[in-house]
Amino acid sequence: MAADHPLANVEEPLTEAQLRRFPAVNIEDSARTLTKRVAWRLPGQKEIIVPDMETKIAAHLAGVGIGFLPKSLCQSMIDNQQLVSRVIPTMRPPSPLSLAWRKFGSGKAVEDIVTLFTQRRPEISGFLEIFGNPRS
Repeated sequence: MAADHPLANVEEPLTEAQLRRFPAVNIEDSARTLTKRVAWRLPGQKEIIVPDMETKIAAHLAGVGIGFLPKSLCQSMIDNQQLVSRVIPTMRPPSPLSLAWRKFGSGKAVEDIVTLFTQRRPEISGFLEIFGNPRS
């Protein structure tokens, strides 16, 4: 959350009642035909849905809501005191990363990308770290 957010200086761990007062900022699930995943949100909590990670980070920096960010993307903002990290009663489990492609007629580029992920090649380790899932 933003360093000047009302919960930034409240004693930890924050309670669900305290958190529920502020909207959760979440990225819209891009699934078209599969069931969309529900991001972190407490029962009764309002939600702000944004289109991408850049907008989510901007919303957190602006203090319009609360939520989770990958540590690798926000650590420098925590170090610079733009954002604060807080302990909450129910931490969110890591999000699964799904990769989907057309099985037929996808071409060599798609085949190469699928191979990178299925073989967990070192070339994608940085990408996986961004999402907090270096071993998956």
